[in-house]
Amino acid sequence: MTINPRQQWVRLLLILVLGSLAGVVPLVDLNSSHLLHPDWSMQARFHMLWELLIFSIIGWHSLYLLWLSPWMIMTRIHIVIVITLIVNSAFLATTALRCFYGGALADEHGGVPNHA
Repeated sequence: MTINPRQQWVRLLLILVLGSLAGVVPLVDLNSSHLLHPDWSMQARFHMLWELLIFSIIGWHSLYLLWLSPWMIMTRIHIVIVITLIVNSAFLATTALRCFYGGALADEHGGVPNHA
């Protein structure tokens, strides 16, 4: 199975994106301002861990598709591009809809609402 230079570049760019999804995102949120914050409710922690596991599993599966899957390379690249578009579109939609649910990209109180 030969991969041409263009396919190799696309694969390398996708690996950078997926490395973030599979590794960086979970590491950023596994801290005391997110998942491990003592003031977060049990349900919020449940949803945070669920999200982190979904992102990580999707990222690792996509990396598997790019490197180890026996399918043709273009089929694998197309599937991974669609997966990446779905995840990033959901993030952009969530960002665009913040005013409807009271969300924010960052919290000025260390990850929890100000109860004062």
